[in-house]
Amino acid sequence: MSPRADALESRLFRRYWDDGLLDLFAGVGVVAIGIFWAFDFVALGAVVPAILASLWVPLRRALVEPRAGLVEFSDGRTGRMQRLGWGSVVFGLAMLALFVSLVVLNGWRPVALLSSLTPGLPAFLLALPSALVGWGLGLPRFHAYAAILCIGGLVVALADTRPELAMLAGGIVVLASGAWRLQRFLRIPVENAEAD
Repeated sequence: MSPRADALESRLFRRYWDDGLLDLFAGVGVVAIGIFWAFDFVALGAVVPAILASLWVPLRRALVEPRAGLVEFSDGRTGRMQRLGWGSVVFGLAMLALFVSLVVLNGWRPVALLSSLTPGLPAFLLALPSALVGWGLGLPRFHAYAAILCIGGLVVALADTRPELAMLAGGIVVLASGAWRLQRFLRIPVENAEAD
């Protein structure tokens, strides 16, 4: 692919995610996980990403594709996205291994810093995929979402309060941003989008 075509595809790829649906899903996911934490159903929070993943394709087809069309990206970009997905999994496992190693090496006693940050840990962990999405898709707003979750995590850690407060506050910001983007995108008439 020529440099000009590659630059055009990169710009199109970033615009592909501007409809707000990804933001909306991320916000719903974080808020739902926060609600499960609030009612002490922490394990049910793991179900949220699976449910949202099953809704992604039908909602994208119903809401986005009639207005934006269907785009097929180059094999190179598709390969990079697959590598990003696998890299995210490996990175998450490495972070888990590091955390477990610190605990084991410390004789199962809480490390002082980790112990003080424990209430913020769920928000920090939710910030990680947001930062990876921002980096992988070239969407700076997801870095901002990650920063908001980290700030919320620090606040609940310093206040030594319930972890779901950071998730709910951060998730509401992401949800509101996604809803605003999506409603703006849905103003595009379907017939005009098809004519373009």
